[in-house]
Amino acid sequence: MSTTRDYSSQPEGDLLVDVKWLHKNVEDPKVQIIDCTWKMPNERNPHPRVEWEKNRILNARFFDIDTIATFDEIRKLPHMLPSVELFNKSMNEWGIENDDHVIVYDNSNQFFASARVWWTFRVFGHKKINILAGGVPQWNKVVSELGEPKVTKKKGHVSPYKASFHPELVKDLKEVMNNLETKKYQVIDARSEIRWRGLEKEPREGLRSGHIPNSFNVPFRSLIDKDGQLLPKQDLKGIFEKAGVDVTKPIITSCGSGVSAALLSMALWQLDNKNVSLYDGSWAEWGQETLNTPVHQKKD
Repeated sequence: MSTTRDYSSQPEGDLLVDVKWLHKNVEDPKVQIIDCTWKMPNERNPHPRVEWEKNRILNARFFDIDTIATFDEIRKLPHMLPSVELFNKSMNEWGIENDDHVIVYDNSNQFFASARVWWTFRVFGHKKINILAGGVPQWNKVVSELGEPKVTKKKGHVSPYKASFHPELVKDLKEVMNNLETKKYQVIDARSEIRWRGLEKEPREGLRSGHIPNSFNVPFRSLIDKDGQLLPKQDLKGIFEKAGVDVTKPIITSCGSGVSAALLSMALWQLDNKNVSLYDGSWAEWGQETLNTPVHQKKD
Protein backbone atom coordinates (compact mmCIF):
# COMPACT_ATOMS: atom_id res chain seq x y z
CA MET A 1 0.00 0.00 0.00
CA SER A 2 2.75 2.46 0.96
CA THR A 3 5.61 3.54 -1.25
CA THR A 4 9.03 4.99 -0.55
CA ARG A 5 9.03 8.73 0.11
CA ASP A 6 12.04 10.98 -0.41
CA TYR A 7 12.12 14.11 1.69
CA SER A 8 15.86 14.67 1.38
CA SER A 9 15.67 17.64 -0.98
CA GLN A 10 13.51 19.60 1.49
CA PRO A 11 11.42 21.54 -1.08
CA GLU A 12 9.91 24.87 -0.06
CA GLY A 13 6.65 24.41 1.80
CA ASP A 14 7.09 20.70 2.51
CA LEU A 15 6.11 19.42 5.95
CA LEU A 16 8.50 16.52 6.52
CA VAL A 17 12.27 16.60 6.38
CA ASP A 18 14.48 13.55 5.84
CA VAL A 19 17.16 12.50 8.33
CA LYS A 20 19.84 12.72 5.61
CA TRP A 21 18.92 16.36 5.02
CA LEU A 22 19.27 17.02 8.74
CA HIS A 23 22.58 15.16 8.85
CA LYS A 24 23.89 17.50 6.14
CA ASN A 25 22.53 20.66 7.77
CA VAL A 26 22.81 19.98 11.49
CA GLU A 27 25.84 22.29 11.79
CA ASP A 28 23.93 25.29 10.46
CA PRO A 29 23.47 27.76 13.37
CA LYS A 30 20.03 28.61 12.02
CA VAL A 31 18.83 24.99 12.27
CA GLN A 32 17.28 24.36 15.69
CA ILE A 33 16.35 20.83 16.77
CA ILE A 34 13.66 20.03 19.33
CA ASP A 35 12.78 16.68 20.92
CA CYS A 36 9.03 16.60 21.59
CA THR A 37 8.67 13.10 23.02
CA TRP A 38 5.58 12.73 25.21
CA LYS A 39 3.78 9.80 26.80
CA MET A 40 0.48 9.19 28.52
CA PRO A 41 0.83 9.49 32.33
CA ASN A 42 0.54 5.71 32.82
CA GLU A 43 3.35 5.06 30.30
CA ARG A 44 6.06 7.32 31.75
CA ASN A 45 8.59 4.72 32.81
CA PRO A 46 11.01 6.13 31.96
CA HIS A 47 9.90 9.74 31.69
CA PRO A 48 10.40 11.28 28.21
CA ARG A 49 12.95 13.71 29.67
CA VAL A 50 15.05 10.77 30.85
CA GLU A 51 14.91 9.29 27.35
CA TRP A 52 15.97 12.67 25.92
CA GLU A 53 18.95 12.79 28.27
CA LYS A 54 20.10 9.32 27.17
CA ASN A 55 19.24 9.26 23.49
CA ARG A 56 18.79 12.47 21.56
CA ILE A 57 19.90 14.13 18.36
CA LEU A 58 22.85 16.51 18.72
CA ASN A 59 22.02 19.77 20.55
CA ALA A 60 18.30 18.97 20.64
CA ARG A 61 16.27 20.84 23.23
CA PHE A 62 13.46 19.10 25.10
CA PHE A 63 9.98 20.56 24.57
CA ASP A 64 7.79 19.32 27.43
CA ILE A 65 4.21 19.89 26.30
CA ASP A 66 3.04 19.53 29.90
CA THR A 67 5.14 22.46 31.15
CA ILE A 68 5.35 24.75 28.10
CA ALA A 69 1.60 24.94 28.38
CA THR A 70 -1.37 26.48 30.14
CA PHE A 71 -3.20 24.38 32.72
CA ASP A 72 -6.93 25.08 32.95
CA GLU A 73 -7.52 25.18 36.72
CA ILE A 74 -11.30 25.27 36.39
CA ARG A 75 -11.79 22.29 34.07
CA LYS A 76 -8.48 20.56 34.85
CA LEU A 77 -7.44 20.48 31.20
CA PRO A 78 -3.86 19.32 30.60
CA HIS A 79 -1.23 20.82 28.25
CA MET A 80 -3.37 23.53 26.69
CA LEU A 81 -1.61 25.99 24.38
CA PRO A 82 0.90 28.16 26.23
CA SER A 83 0.41 31.90 26.37
CA VAL A 84 2.30 34.08 23.91
CA GLU A 85 4.44 35.27 26.82
CA LEU A 86 5.39 31.74 27.90
CA PHE A 87 6.15 30.66 24.34
CA ASN A 88 8.35 33.73 23.80
CA LYS A 89 10.12 33.06 27.10
CA SER A 90 10.88 29.46 26.13
CA MET A 91 12.19 30.40 22.70
CA ASN A 92 14.37 33.17 24.13
CA GLU A 93 15.83 30.82 26.75
CA TRP A 94 16.82 28.44 23.93
CA GLY A 95 18.16 31.22 21.69
CA ILE A 96 15.65 30.48 18.93
CA GLU A 97 14.87 33.35 16.57
CA ASN A 98 11.84 33.96 14.38
CA ASP A 99 13.72 33.14 11.19
CA ASP A 100 15.38 29.94 12.49
CA HIS A 101 14.58 26.65 10.80
CA VAL A 102 13.09 24.49 13.55
CA ILE A 103 13.07 20.69 13.21
CA VAL A 104 10.88 18.78 15.67
CA TYR A 105 10.90 15.03 16.29
CA ASP A 106 9.71 12.20 18.54
CA ASN A 107 12.01 9.72 20.24
CA SER A 108 9.86 7.08 18.57
CA ASN A 109 8.84 7.36 14.92
CA GLN A 110 5.12 7.88 15.38
CA PHE A 111 4.81 11.70 15.04
CA PHE A 112 2.73 11.51 18.23
CA ALA A 113 3.90 14.69 19.98
CA SER A 114 6.05 16.25 17.25
CA ALA A 115 2.86 16.95 15.30
CA ARG A 116 1.45 18.78 18.35
CA VAL A 117 4.59 20.91 18.69
CA TRP A 118 4.66 21.56 14.92
CA TRP A 119 1.08 22.84 15.24
CA THR A 120 2.02 24.94 18.29
CA PHE A 121 4.81 26.68 16.36
CA ARG A 122 2.37 27.36 13.53
CA VAL A 123 -0.18 28.84 15.95
CA PHE A 124 2.51 31.27 17.10
CA GLY A 125 3.42 32.24 13.54
CA HIS A 126 6.72 30.43 13.04
CA LYS A 127 7.36 30.03 9.31
CA LYS A 128 10.23 27.54 9.07
CA ILE A 129 8.99 24.51 10.99
CA ASN A 130 9.33 20.88 9.88
CA ILE A 131 8.90 17.42 11.35
CA LEU A 132 11.71 14.88 11.10
CA ALA A 133 10.46 11.84 9.19
CA GLY A 134 11.27 8.71 11.19
CA GLY A 135 12.38 10.42 14.39
CA VAL A 136 15.31 9.09 16.42
CA PRO A 137 15.16 5.52 15.02
CA GLN A 138 15.81 6.77 11.47
CA TRP A 139 18.41 9.26 12.70
CA ASN A 140 20.35 6.49 14.45
CA LYS A 141 20.35 4.44 11.23
CA VAL A 142 21.82 7.34 9.25
CA VAL A 143 24.44 8.00 11.92
CA SER A 144 25.48 4.34 11.81
CA GLU A 145 25.93 4.67 8.04
CA LEU A 146 27.46 8.15 7.74
CA GLY A 147 28.93 8.75 11.18
CA GLU A 148 28.11 11.24 13.92
CA PRO A 149 28.32 14.80 12.55
CA LYS A 150 30.51 17.26 14.41
CA VAL A 151 28.56 20.23 15.64
CA THR A 152 30.47 23.39 16.50
CA LYS A 153 27.80 25.88 15.53
CA LYS A 154 27.69 29.17 17.35
CA LYS A 155 25.40 32.14 17.14
CA GLY A 156 26.33 35.74 17.54
CA HIS A 157 23.70 38.25 18.59
CA VAL A 158 20.30 36.60 19.09
CA SER A 159 17.20 38.68 18.38
CA PRO A 160 14.31 38.39 20.87
CA TYR A 161 11.60 35.99 19.75
CA LYS A 162 8.25 37.63 19.03
CA ALA A 163 5.36 35.22 18.55
CA SER A 164 2.38 36.20 16.39
CA PHE A 165 -0.77 34.38 17.53
CA HIS A 166 -2.96 32.86 14.79
CA PRO A 167 -6.42 32.25 16.35
CA GLU A 168 -7.78 30.64 13.18
CA LEU A 169 -5.71 27.52 13.90
CA VAL A 170 -7.30 26.76 17.28
CA LYS A 171 -10.88 26.27 18.47
CA ASP A 172 -12.40 26.41 21.94
CA LEU A 173 -15.52 24.84 23.46
CA LYS A 174 -17.84 27.69 22.51
CA GLU A 175 -16.73 27.62 18.87
CA VAL A 176 -17.19 23.86 18.58
CA MET A 177 -20.62 24.15 20.21
CA ASN A 178 -21.61 26.84 17.70
CA ASN A 179 -20.44 24.58 14.90
CA LEU A 180 -23.18 22.10 15.83
CA GLU A 181 -25.61 24.68 14.43
CA THR A 182 -23.60 26.28 11.64
CA LYS A 183 -21.94 23.07 10.39
CA LYS A 184 -19.23 25.25 8.85
CA TYR A 185 -16.53 22.78 9.83
CA GLN A 186 -16.28 19.01 9.61
CA VAL A 187 -15.09 17.63 12.97
CA ILE A 188 -12.69 14.68 12.89
CA ASP A 189 -11.86 12.63 16.00
CA ALA A 190 -8.41 10.97 16.15
CA ARG A 191 -9.22 8.55 18.98
CA SER A 192 -9.64 4.82 18.43
CA GLU A 193 -12.91 3.67 16.91
CA ILE A 194 -13.92 1.86 20.09
CA ARG A 195 -13.58 5.06 22.12
CA TRP A 196 -15.29 7.16 19.46
CA ARG A 197 -18.24 4.72 19.41
CA GLY A 198 -18.53 4.92 23.20
CA LEU A 199 -17.82 1.23 23.73
CA GLU A 200 -14.87 1.77 26.05
CA LYS A 201 -14.45 3.73 29.26
CA GLU A 202 -12.30 6.82 28.82
CA PRO A 203 -8.84 6.62 30.40
CA ARG A 204 -9.34 9.92 32.23
CA GLU A 205 -11.66 10.03 35.22
CA GLY A 206 -14.88 12.03 35.05
CA LEU A 207 -15.42 11.70 31.30
CA ARG A 208 -18.39 10.29 29.44
CA SER A 209 -17.93 7.86 26.57
CA GLY A 210 -18.84 8.70 22.99
CA HIS A 211 -18.15 11.52 20.53
CA ILE A 212 -19.11 15.02 19.42
CA PRO A 213 -22.34 14.82 17.38
CA ASN A 214 -21.78 14.50 13.61
CA SER A 215 -18.04 14.03 14.03
CA PHE A 216 -16.07 11.64 11.84
CA ASN A 217 -13.61 9.07 13.14
CA VAL A 218 -10.11 8.76 11.68
CA PRO A 219 -7.85 7.04 14.26
CA PHE A 220 -4.44 8.69 14.09
CA ARG A 221 -2.60 5.35 13.94
CA SER A 222 -4.35 4.57 10.65
CA LEU A 223 -2.32 7.33 8.99
CA ILE A 224 1.08 5.77 9.80
CA ASP A 225 2.67 2.76 8.10
CA LYS A 226 4.37 -0.21 9.78
CA ASP A 227 7.70 1.65 9.78
CA GLY A 228 6.25 4.67 11.57
CA GLN A 229 6.21 6.89 8.50
CA LEU A 230 3.29 9.02 7.38
CA LEU A 231 1.43 7.30 4.55
CA PRO A 232 1.69 8.63 0.97
CA LYS A 233 -0.78 11.35 0.02
CA GLN A 234 -3.03 9.12 -2.07
CA ASP A 235 -3.40 6.70 0.85
CA LEU A 236 -4.10 9.50 3.32
CA LYS A 237 -6.77 10.92 1.04
CA GLY A 238 -8.40 7.51 0.71
CA ILE A 239 -8.56 6.99 4.47
CA PHE A 240 -10.20 10.37 5.10
CA GLU A 241 -12.68 9.88 2.26
CA LYS A 242 -13.59 6.39 3.46
CA ALA A 243 -14.50 7.94 6.82
CA GLY A 244 -16.79 10.41 5.03
CA VAL A 245 -14.52 13.46 5.16
CA ASP A 246 -14.25 15.96 2.31
CA VAL A 247 -10.56 16.89 2.54
CA THR A 248 -11.09 20.09 0.55
CA LYS A 249 -13.44 21.70 3.08
CA PRO A 250 -12.86 23.39 6.48
CA ILE A 251 -12.05 20.96 9.30
CA ILE A 252 -11.67 20.90 13.08
CA THR A 253 -9.52 18.08 14.49
CA SER A 254 -10.05 16.62 17.95
CA CYS A 255 -8.83 13.71 20.09
CA GLY A 256 -8.46 12.82 23.78
CA SER A 257 -6.56 15.89 24.96
CA GLY A 258 -5.33 17.77 21.88
CA VAL A 259 -2.15 15.82 21.11
CA SER A 260 -2.95 13.18 18.47
CA ALA A 261 -5.45 15.55 16.81
CA ALA A 262 -2.41 17.43 15.51
CA LEU A 263 -1.40 14.33 13.55
CA LEU A 264 -4.69 14.62 11.65
CA SER A 265 -3.93 18.31 11.07
CA MET A 266 -0.48 17.36 9.84
CA ALA A 267 -1.88 14.78 7.40
CA LEU A 268 -4.46 17.25 6.08
CA TRP A 269 -1.68 19.82 5.60
CA GLN A 270 0.08 17.23 3.46
CA LEU A 271 -3.12 17.06 1.40
CA ASP A 272 -2.93 20.84 0.88
CA ASN A 273 -5.84 21.68 3.18
CA LYS A 274 -4.65 24.66 5.22
CA ASN A 275 -8.16 25.46 6.52
CA VAL A 276 -7.75 23.17 9.51
CA SER A 277 -8.01 24.13 13.18
CA LEU A 278 -7.56 22.04 16.32
CA TYR A 279 -9.96 21.82 19.26
CA ASP A 280 -7.46 22.29 22.07
CA GLY A 281 -9.70 21.03 24.89
CA SER A 282 -10.80 17.99 22.86
CA TRP A 283 -12.56 15.13 24.68
CA ALA A 284 -10.84 16.00 27.99
CA GLU A 285 -13.16 19.02 27.95
CA TRP A 286 -16.17 18.03 25.83
CA GLY A 287 -16.66 14.70 27.57
CA GLN A 288 -16.71 16.04 31.12
CA GLU A 289 -19.63 14.75 33.19
CA THR A 290 -20.17 18.23 34.64
CA LEU A 291 -20.73 19.87 31.24
CA ASN A 292 -24.01 19.99 29.37
CA THR A 293 -22.40 19.13 26.04
CA PRO A 294 -24.23 16.67 23.77
CA VAL A 295 -22.56 13.26 23.43
CA HIS A 296 -23.39 10.68 20.79
CA GLN A 297 -22.63 6.98 20.80
CA LYS A 298 -22.65 4.47 17.97
CA LYS A 299 -22.92 0.97 19.32
CA ASP A 300 -24.42 -0.82 16.30
